[in-house]
Amino acid sequence: MRLRKQELFAVAIFVVSAAYILFNSIDVPIFFEGREFLTGLVHYSFSHWIREVFFPGSQNPFASTGELDGLFAWALNFLLGYNENAYRLIKALFFAGTMALVYILASKMMKNTLAILSTAIVLFSFPQFLQTIIFDEPFIYAELFKIAAIIFIVKNSTHKSLKNYMGIFLLAFVSFRFYHPAASILGIVLLLTVFQKKFMYVFIIFALLLFVSPRSLSGAHLAAPQYAPKLNILSAMFVQGLNDIILNPLPRFDSLYHRPFWDILTIAGVILVFLTLLILLAYRVRINTFTTQLLLFWIVSELPLFIFLPEPA
Repeated sequence: MRLRKQELFAVAIFVVSAAYILFNSIDVPIFFEGREFLTGLVHYSFSHWIREVFFPGSQNPFASTGELDGLFAWALNFLLGYNENAYRLIKALFFAGTMALVYILASKMMKNTLAILSTAIVLFSFPQFLQTIIFDEPFIYAELFKIAAIIFIVKNSTHKSLKNYMGIFLLAFVSFRFYHPAASILGIVLLLTVFQKKFMYVFIIFALLLFVSPRSLSGAHLAAPQYAPKLNILSAMFVQGLNDIILNPLPRFDSLYHRPFWDILTIAGVILVFLTLLILLAYRVRINTFTTQLLLFWIVSELPLFIFLPEPA
């Protein structure tokens, strides 16, 4: 069966993204606590993680590691053992899948050329060496399923069906169970319900709250203090960080943990980003009202995470 043009581009972006992230991280050693993190997850039994994933509520909804991340780590360890290269490859494939879904989502909102450029901005804005944290930091898993859920929201805006509603719930559920802050999808659905009168989403909200809510009051406050507002993150990003990039003409390879590709290139990278944005503006992007509101709701739901999460990653 012949692939359509959009599918061919999605496959190409998947391959390029996997090669790109592996090239940048394949020879970088894992963080020293990686093995300890994995050992902590696989210490529990398979039946324990099954109960944690499917039993309503969460022992600690503030913890970054989700229940499904524990089950996934257990399964990988059972199948592959402690294999750094295998884990790195699997995480790279998740990253590539996320970039392919970003393109598919963008292609539903704008012309193909603009979708490719938008995907490129996301690809090169992703912190490079987060992939070296092979055993922990499950957010790339969660992002894949969260973006897939948003694709279903876009589909449902034109073709409402029970399958689309079920897809939104199941993908959002998997995303949250991988990484609890991915519950931002709940904010998107809530804003759609309030401002666009999408009342069928009320059922999804209640279903997600059933799994997002803490199982006990003692579990609700375990990690809450570390989520205090960190406005210094915004200051560092928009004042000190931006100045360092603009005033530095040479590429820099220090502190790569949070650094995207264009930041590594410093002023040359900034110029590339602005050129890409100018090309997007030159095309006079026109998106419908629903898409505009959806993107706004997405930003509103994600911004608090940037401010409150323990790390700006």
